[in-house]
Amino acid sequence: MVNSPAHPFLTAKESEQFERREEGLFTEAWTEFEKRRVPRTDGTVREAVRARYDGSNLAAHDEWHSAYLAFVAADRLATSRRVENALSTLLCIAAAGVTITYALAALKHTTWLPSYHAQNWWFSALSLLVTVLLVTAARARRGPVTQRRERAVSNLATAQAPFYAALVNEVQALANSVINEHKERDKHEVATLKTLNAPILVEIDSADVVPSTSTEGVLTFIREHGTSAIGISGPRGIGKTTLMRDIQRHMEGTLSVYLPIPVSYAAEDFIRVIFREVASSVRAAYGDEREERQAQRVALRRIDMARAGVCVGLALVGVILFAVGRNGVPVFKTTDIPGLLLILIGLAGGAALVFSSAARIFAVSPIPHYHRHSGILNAARHAMHSLEFSHMQKRTTKNVFALKFFSAEDQDQFEQTERELTHPELVTKFKEFVSLYVQETKQRIVIGLDELDKIDKGKEALKFVNSIKDILHIRGVHFIVSVSEDALHSFSLRGVPVRDAFDSSFDAIVPVKRLDTAESQRLVNRRVLDFPDPLILFCHALSGGVPRDLIRSARQCIDVRRAAGPDTPVLVDSVVRQVVRRQSVLVCEALAARAKHTQPPVLAASIAAVSAVNDAAAETGSLVAALDHAAKQIQDASVDFPLGRDAAVYLNAAAALCSYFAIERTNEQWDQEEVAGTSIRVAQTVAHAIELLSFESEAGREALQPLRSSLGL
Repeated sequence: MVNSPAHPFLTAKESEQFERREEGLFTEAWTEFEKRRVPRTDGTVREAVRARYDGSNLAAHDEWHSAYLAFVAADRLATSRRVENALSTLLCIAAAGVTITYALAALKHTTWLPSYHAQNWWFSALSLLVTVLLVTAARARRGPVTQRRERAVSNLATAQAPFYAALVNEVQALANSVINEHKERDKHEVATLKTLNAPILVEIDSADVVPSTSTEGVLTFIREHGTSAIGISGPRGIGKTTLMRDIQRHMEGTLSVYLPIPVSYAAEDFIRVIFREVASSVRAAYGDEREERQAQRVALRRIDMARAGVCVGLALVGVILFAVGRNGVPVFKTTDIPGLLLILIGLAGGAALVFSSAARIFAVSPIPHYHRHSGILNAARHAMHSLEFSHMQKRTTKNVFALKFFSAEDQDQFEQTERELTHPELVTKFKEFVSLYVQETKQRIVIGLDELDKIDKGKEALKFVNSIKDILHIRGVHFIVSVSEDALHSFSLRGVPVRDAFDSSFDAIVPVKRLDTAESQRLVNRRVLDFPDPLILFCHALSGGVPRDLIRSARQCIDVRRAAGPDTPVLVDSVVRQVVRRQSVLVCEALAARAKHTQPPVLAASIAAVSAVNDAAAETGSLVAALDHAAKQIQDASVDFPLGRDAAVYLNAAAALCSYFAIERTNEQWDQEEVAGTSIRVAQTVAHAIELLSFESEAGREALQPLRSSLGL
């Protein structure tokens, strides 16, 4: 067997078949994309997309590849049985033919088969029995193999569905990028948003995770250390979950476990959850398939033994029948035929048995998924059983003595109930289990704990960090915990020493950086076709460089275009004004809701701001003036209300964006602005100011002030 370099566990032919299958899926995905696209693209776009496509970046690709390996193993086994199945079929046909021949001879008293009438019936009955045994053995032999192949085909189809859906989105994203890169716009045309639809402008499984030094830094840290505890910090929507899953997916030789952190929990309960999930992942990776394979081996071994017994029995019966009536006469007689047939059937069945057993061993052994790890599998089964069930042992002894008119008896009963493990015992058991796994499999374990920002109370967050300290830094085990910047800031404001707690528990806290303008352009250009560059910069500024908010802002622009009607493109400056107006009104309404019961002046200022922004004229100057006036009113009313001061700075930032991006310019003028760096500077400045609002409103105001001055605000 010669392994393919690209797929080391597949033969060259199987590797070629796998690549053809993936190429076929790519072709289907491209055809589906072409059906949605008007006008159609040319062949150069498809070639460029195919050159950029890398299926391994899709999360669903790994499951599909594993399912395909299982299918190959089942198909190899089924293929190795073809010769055996053909021999079994021929033997069944031969035995059935003998049965019919002797039955006809017995019924018609023919002379062409010179044997006694009674012997013909006996020979026919014996042949019928042999036929039934052969058919039964053949069906029993084929059953497990057929079922395994059918199950592998079903699992492959199940895994292929999400992979194909992700592939369709990825093909469209790559095609959007290629088309946008080569798109030629009329330089003298006023910048316009023409795109009506953006089906993948949502958070989906796509390979457009922005390349980040954070990702490579975490991967390198894990590879270079025997154990680690790493925190991933960033605001909500920055992509911490995506980054965490991407890290786990690209770690080779790793058992990955992902767990969202519950809002409320007990320390020992969460350790129990982690323990159970790790044990479950071990069984899923090794145990279930091994148990199934072991059951199949036992069943096949029994069938092999039964077949061997039948073959030996048939050969012996054939020898006996051949010897009956010979009386030392060496001349061949027709009565010798049944014995000879039985001897041949027994020998052929034995040869088929030996051949099929050797072929089965060859077919299964090259697949790496079926290595045995009996120690860790037994430990995983025992751990899951002890974590999910309580154990009780009960033993009763009863003695009875009886005479005719007298009886006596006594009874002893012993009952023992296993108590639940305490927190220290759970920690000890967990350490023993993961250490056994690392020692036996030579693989690392990466455990991802996500959504710590759900815990909004500083003391609860500190309690969680302290509760998992006991299971950190186990040899071969790496923890990755995602932490929201919002949560960290709120902890610091409440006086909880989270920084010290994190520093004492984690080896490193890696910040996930916000997108810069180039990364935002790359992301949007993958999601939307023909989205104007100035609008991308506007959305980048409005989102503060957070990917989730960037997608939402771009979707708001598409909503404005869609509301205008299919035949009415919308100018970029008009889109900016409408989005700014809507977003500012939403901010003021949310502020009013928060100030309703505690800050009457802020409530009044917010309500007035909503009316002023809604009533502002459609022209840019009127909207900018209304935004700045609303910001001043809210700022003056929010003396002791930090959220109000943040909202005021946000409105000032919106006014700055509107005063620059809501100006009618041609495509050539926007290109000149970008080449000069003006549009990029405006977008980066506003994005940075919005980012600083997570720290302190005055910092955001100071960052924004030079830009506002240059814009005459």
